[in-house]
Amino acid sequence: MLMKMLSSMRFLARQGLPVCVRRRSDDTGNYRELLKLRTDNIKYTQSWFTRKQRYFSYDVQNEMLNLMSQHVLHSLLADIKKHDFFSLICDEVTDEVRQQHLGISVRWVDAEFSIYKDFLGLYAISKADAETLTNLIQDALLVC
Repeated sequence: MLMKMLSSMRFLARQGLPVCVRRRSDDTGNYRELLKLRTDNIKYTQSWFTRKQRYFSYDVQNEMLNLMSQHVLHSLLADIKKHDFFSLICDEVTDEVRQQHLGISVRWVDAEFSIYKDFLGLYAISKADAETLTNLIQDALLVC
C-alpha cells in the first residue's frame, strides 16, 4: 500500500493536480480517490482504508511531497556537480503581502555544450542582508 500511495502522490505532483479538497463537509480529494480507483480490485484495501486514516492527513501528504521534491533536487544537483561549468542565479522578490523571497536557479553546460537552466526553489527570507542570503544559498545547495 505504501508503494501505491507514493506512486499516486508522484502522479498527482507530476501532473500538477491538487492533492486534496479542503472542504469541511467533504473528506475526498484527488489523492484519496486515485488510491481508491487503483486499489478497487484488491481485497484487503477496503479494510486498510478504514483502519489507516492517519496516512491521509495533510501532514503525511506534505511530508511525502517534501521527500519527493528533495529527491528531485538531490538528483539534479548531483548531475550538475558532474560537469565543470555552472552559474548560480539568485533574485530577491517581494510579494503582494510584503514577504521577501529568494529565487535560486542554476545554469549549467554539459559535455556536449548544451545549456540548461534549472529552477531550484523559491525560499522565504526574513531579511535581505548578505549573511542571511549566503546561508540560504548554501543550505539550498547542500541538499546533495
